Amino acid sequence: YPVGRNQVKEVSYWAMKVKSGRFRPNDEVDEVRWVEPDRARELLTWPRDVNLLESFLDRCKRG
Repeated sequence: YPVGRNQVKEVSYWAMKVKSGRFRPNDEVDEVRWVEPDRARELLTWPRDVNLLESFLDRCKRG
């Protein structure tokens, strides 16, 4: 998606389970929280992120 003049940002997403480790805040991400899908919908602020969540949940239902 466009992020500025003549710039495009490419983002990759994947599903996983955490086995171990700790999150360290960085320039891109301040905080990580594990929440239920309904709460995630409430927390997401960008429509494209809500659409991504809905697509993921639909795919999980289909197997």
